[in-house]
Amino acid sequence: MSESTRPVLETMIDKDGREYVCTRTAPCGGVDDAFVGHNQAIPVVFVPGIMGSPLIATGDNRDIWPKKLGKWAWFPDDALNWVVCGYGKLEYHQRRRLLDPAKTRTLASPRDVDMKTFRKFFKGSGLPAEEAVRRGWGSVMISSYGDILLYLENQLRFIFYRGRPYPGTYGAMPLDPGAWGELKGYSKLSEETLCRAAAWRFPVYAAGYNWMESNSKAADFLKERIDAIRRDCRSRLGLKCDKVILVTHSMGGLVARLCAKRNPADILGIVHGVQPATGAGTAYARVRGGWDANLSILSPFASLESMVGAWALGSTAWEVASVFAGGAGPLELLPSQLYGPGWLKVQYGHGRAAETVVSLPEKDPYGEIYRERDRWWRLIDPRCLVNEKDQKKPHRIKEEWSKYTGQLGYAHAFHAELGGYYHPQTYAHCGDDAGQPAWHEVAWQLEPLVDSITGRRAPRPSPKAALEATLLTDYKDGRCEIHDRSSAGDVLFSRNGAGVVAHSAGNRYRAHLGGKDDSGDATVPAHSGLAPRDHSVFFARIKGFEHQNSYKDEAVKAVTLYSMISLAATAETLP
Repeated sequence: MSESTRPVLETMIDKDGREYVCTRTAPCGGVDDAFVGHNQAIPVVFVPGIMGSPLIATGDNRDIWPKKLGKWAWFPDDALNWVVCGYGKLEYHQRRRLLDPAKTRTLASPRDVDMKTFRKFFKGSGLPAEEAVRRGWGSVMISSYGDILLYLENQLRFIFYRGRPYPGTYGAMPLDPGAWGELKGYSKLSEETLCRAAAWRFPVYAAGYNWMESNSKAADFLKERIDAIRRDCRSRLGLKCDKVILVTHSMGGLVARLCAKRNPADILGIVHGVQPATGAGTAYARVRGGWDANLSILSPFASLESMVGAWALGSTAWEVASVFAGGAGPLELLPSQLYGPGWLKVQYGHGRAAETVVSLPEKDPYGEIYRERDRWWRLIDPRCLVNEKDQKKPHRIKEEWSKYTGQLGYAHAFHAELGGYYHPQTYAHCGDDAGQPAWHEVAWQLEPLVDSITGRRAPRPSPKAALEATLLTDYKDGRCEIHDRSSAGDVLFSRNGAGVVAHSAGNRYRAHLGGKDDSGDATVPAHSGLAPRDHSVFFARIKGFEHQNSYKDEAVKAVTLYSMISLAATAETLP
């Protein structure tokens, strides 16, 4: 091990981003030892998930707010004042208008950051808030992602300390790797690996993006941020750098994958966390049933963070669908063509006795499900796209439906371009916990209703009847009533022992969404979360955390640090 990898004094970061050391001078005749950091760097760029980036309103959507709530279209870090007291009170059509992707943008400069809210997180953190803002940390939801950003910043500052692994590095060197979960591609970090990784500095940046726009646009925006980050690293921090490492959460993994596919030379590797790699049935279930908040008495504060989704998109299906349909980004979380066939089911009965009548899609979820306008099992009710006044104006509904199908077109194109691409140096982890279930398959379960005329309970419908039934009532919470008009006609039945013929209006059913059917992280089912495994150098299948808070889990942090050190060790020294 070279002396250059043995820091004697811990450095700190000043408000201008420069490393410095404070120590008492040695007594007369003694020698002061100080560690001078390396002059080559691998910037670490964190890419958040959906709703993980604050958004600024740029058009007439600013008129929705009282002036005291300012410029924001989405600002979850001030949850009490902004989300609960402001955003949570908006009508569904106001939320849709506020989050219009054409009238919102992510934070473009440090001047956009709400420093009062931002500074609350940095008390005693060891990194000046001014430097964090310059590195883009204000462009992400700091209350959710601040922990992992600081963890990586602090743990990667030193990999060795006084000739031994830095204390935090031991987190990536478990005595029992199985304690992390089920692992693929794990090998113990060797001294050579630690030495090679320790030859680099790792300034941690963050890159928020407009999550209402297509992830295709976000991928190009990420490329711009990578170029800006490398310029900042070279000019302001005075470090040589070439490639970056991307660390992603959830939908940020989709953004990073397409960015890497388009710009492979810029990226050393990617560390993916809880990525809905092929989409999630949960997205469909939330659009039709409302956002599930996962509130728990056992973990109230973590649960409150998970309620941000319910506040953002809505607790009812009508609210969720209205916002969801407004941008390609949310739509790209739906099951893609790689998710597999038959994930949307219509079943007769409940529990183990439930019989599957029909399954969709056969091949294309866009054509067979998402573009359907009139079927009762559709994704979007066209009326939720306009305000209550316009629901009686067919031309307005037609206009908004056209906009929705346009966004679907962007989403479809994104999924087609991304395909099954993964960066060759992919390290990934997912949640696979039966205690945190999610929707893989989504089942509409049919409860037969009794005909008031004949007293007959509706029988198991044919596949055609189940698909083509008429929607009578949608309760906008995952329940609806449907009518099979094709079964109407004269029916012979028994009344008081005598045969009677009467006209039946047809079979009726109450349909409701079945429960979560797959282990996962309460949002992404293991079915999708495990998809990157065969494309990864290293993959961890972990239990014990919920989706939004995954990077606050100790095993996830350790796996991420292990992945970072392993990746950095593969980098070629810069001239």
